[in-house]
Amino acid sequence: MITGKVKSIYSWFALIFFNALVLFVALNIAIVVASLFRNIFASADPVSTKYGESKLAAVYPGKSHEVIQDLLRETWSRPYLYEPFTEFKERPYRGNYVNVDEHGFRFSKNQASWPPDPMVFNIFVFGGSKTFGYGVSDVETIPSRLQEILRQTLGKPVSIFNFGRGYYYSTQERILFERLLAEGRIPTLAVFIDGVNDFYLAGIDHAFAQARAIEAPSEPSLKTELEALTLKLPLARVAARLRSWGDCFGGCAETGEDKTSELASFDDPQIISNTIARYVSNKTMIEALSAFYGVQPIFVWEPAPTYKYDQKSDLFIGSRYGRHRYSIYGYPAMKAFVDKSPLGKNFLWCADIQEGLSKPLYVDQLHYTAEFSQSVASCVAKLIVDRDLVSTR
Repeated sequence: MITGKVKSIYSWFALIFFNALVLFVALNIAIVVASLFRNIFASADPVSTKYGESKLAAVYPGKSHEVIQDLLRETWSRPYLYEPFTEFKERPYRGNYVNVDEHGFRFSKNQASWPPDPMVFNIFVFGGSKTFGYGVSDVETIPSRLQEILRQTLGKPVSIFNFGRGYYYSTQERILFERLLAEGRIPTLAVFIDGVNDFYLAGIDHAFAQARAIEAPSEPSLKTELEALTLKLPLARVAARLRSWGDCFGGCAETGEDKTSELASFDDPQIISNTIARYVSNKTMIEALSAFYGVQPIFVWEPAPTYKYDQKSDLFIGSRYGRHRYSIYGYPAMKAFVDKSPLGKNFLWCADIQEGLSKPLYVDQLHYTAEFSQSVASCVAKLIVDRDLVSTR
């Protein structure tokens, strides 16, 4: 009697398990098939969802709908990875348009290998997501364009390493620069491109609270190996992608809108003054480090959509909220500060190169188009050469 009940219960559980297994396998197969036809990735990024495809077509001339979607998917589906001292970094990644090396830099055109060849003119470029190149491909970023221009201008081998990272501002860049120098990775030239993120983080001493979807590393174990294997399943990848979109939609890489900060006083003169002072302090410390290691540091103040940009050409003006409003007041204050107290020959003001241009220059509310990335790179290269900051011999 008892044996019969045990068999009945066993059969019941076995049937449930078998059906669940069949359903699980069927779902994974269905996802694989669906992905082949791209139906599951029809809206593969928060930018398309947020702004609409018609606006994106205007800022990606010559690119097909499929290319735009692939580029944006690769841009926005990469959670940050924890890193000591700097708090987080861009995750190593390999794609068609976005490639991030395990040593922390994004690829540029004809990317040089790591570690840098000491016989080559090596340039490390630091900055936020605009320097990294959110929304453009590897070869369209500011560092990649700068490499091409300087190779032609200087007439010598130039290797650029793009250490731009989402959310990074001058303090994190200084720390990253210190770590690279301590590891013996010493460039010929170090370029720091800042502005927007320093004011985005006005009154905040770290970027951790602003960044989303940061995953911490863990020690290898059977459990973590099984988890890694599980995450490779199609169903798990879809779940992770949906989760990352949800995390990023509110604030990944400075594109999101921090609704809670709309009540803040973005024109507070004390906060703006302290932000400028923080930047100047970081610049001073970077210069001291550079002098000790024999590196030429160059500091660039980048363009912002809130400063001297034709508002009629701004396709995304209706979406600009939150802490980015500090730049509305911070940039004029920074210009007045620089005019009164020049920051030296190695400080390059490129913030107003968009003045008088009547065309879309941003692929979303913040990040540069490929064409404007070229313009910023040209501004940097011209000032470097005009001010004789590097030898052309």
